[in-house]
Amino acid sequence: MGGARRLKVLAETGHALSQLRLALLYHVGQGMPRDYRKAANWYAKAAEQG
Repeated sequence: MGGARRLKVLAETGHALSQLRLALLYHVGQGMPRDYRKAANWYAKAAEQG
């Protein structure tokens, strides 16, 4: 499984650091298309956890 795919699986289970890292990847478009809306969603999910 690719790094970004594995990160997404962890993020979806609620792992805050994975959510933050996934947000950063979407934000800069590294390893996936740049998507500010998805980045904002993952940033918010990570922030909700403190």
